[in-house]
Amino acid sequence: MTMPSMKALTWTWIALLVLLAVTCGSAYLPLGALNVWVNFGIATAKALLVAWIFMHLKRSSALVRLFAAAAFVWLLILAGLSAADYVTRDRGTSIDGLSHSQRDGRMTGDRAHMLIPVATKYAESQVM
Repeated sequence: MTMPSMKALTWTWIALLVLLAVTCGSAYLPLGALNVWVNFGIATAKALLVAWIFMHLKRSSALVRLFAAAAFVWLLILAGLSAADYVTRDRGTSIDGLSHSQRDGRMTGDRAHMLIPVATKYAESQVM
């Protein structure tokens, strides 16, 4: 396997620095929710540059490229599952009857008081 030329490595490094500057600059633009997607796109471009040039995928065999693609697909699956978990979480009330914002806003010490109703119901069911 031949190494990329110094010129190609230098231009890739410069492209990564430009993308880094664009990422930092996008933090100051009022894009709202679009800012996340813009930064994901920039991060994907940086990752592809690193994989294609510095990890030598450009000159690798088809098997190595297949495994790199499989790793990327696996990363997408994990990101999708994490997003699904986040989206489907219950935002309602907790076991002590308070909303999450109410519970998180107060000073809490031991949370054993939340188990008392559950333990009482369990003890009552054992008696009968």
